[in-house]
Amino acid sequence: MTYLTLREVQLKQLDVLLVFDKICQENHLRYSLAGGTLLGAIRHKGFIPWDDDVDVMMPRPDYEKFIEISKKNIQENLIVLSNYSNQSKFPFTKILDKRIAIERTGIQDVSNLWIDVFPVDGLPSDDKLLRKIYKKNKLYIRIICFSMWKSLKEYSGKQNKIKAFFINIFVKIYGHKRAKKDLEKLAKKYEYGSTNYIGIIAWGMYGVGERIPLSGFETCVDVEFEGHKFKAVSCWHKYLSGIYNDYMQLPPEGNRVSHEIKAYRITQ
Repeated sequence: MTYLTLREVQLKQLDVLLVFDKICQENHLRYSLAGGTLLGAIRHKGFIPWDDDVDVMMPRPDYEKFIEISKKNIQENLIVLSNYSNQSKFPFTKILDKRIAIERTGIQDVSNLWIDVFPVDGLPSDDKLLRKIYKKNKLYIRIICFSMWKSLKEYSGKQNKIKAFFINIFVKIYGHKRAKKDLEKLAKKYEYGSTNYIGIIAWGMYGVGERIPLSGFETCVDVEFEGHKFKAVSCWHKYLSGIYNDYMQLPPEGNRVSHEIKAYRITQ
């Protein structure tokens, strides 16, 4: 078996991103590059050199339309695995490339190379309410993540065995499906457009820094990414500062993390 290089993985993900962008452009759907992908566009004009992931975000109304449109308008080699699918373990959507299989140490989530599509929902102006939302968000995400690890010992790392044991019990009692459902309910508490602020809640790994003004998504701009033009929120500086602080500064080598996937082509 011959594994793809990191650069080959990135280019395969770029192909999927281009398909996604084409569908959005043809159907007038709003989206923006998100997370490390947007950071890569601004800082590197492409992938962060060590990154092996693509993230995009969409206002909830456009996100729902994309899921419906993609059922009939997607390439045969791609699968749109939305949060409404019984096979999905996430409260967001993954677009999978059936031709590229992956291996990951420890975690059991998907078996094919992917890009992530996150819904964006309304957020309150009140900072106290905002912190409560992301406190609950963090709990639900942890339960979902813990439930997908083949061995909790791998995830707990340096945590002692007693703590890992009780975490495992709690995760089993609460349950993955319940956590996913509760996180989706939390994300939809404030309808998109009903407040002056928005953000990714149905995952939202960066916490309160996710919050940006609604106006940022109402006027998107073009940014360069791997020689192509993709959409980004007009307030991308505020967004990147909120989740990365000094985002133009490269992190220390020890903090340059990736999903550590091994990808290979599936023989047709």
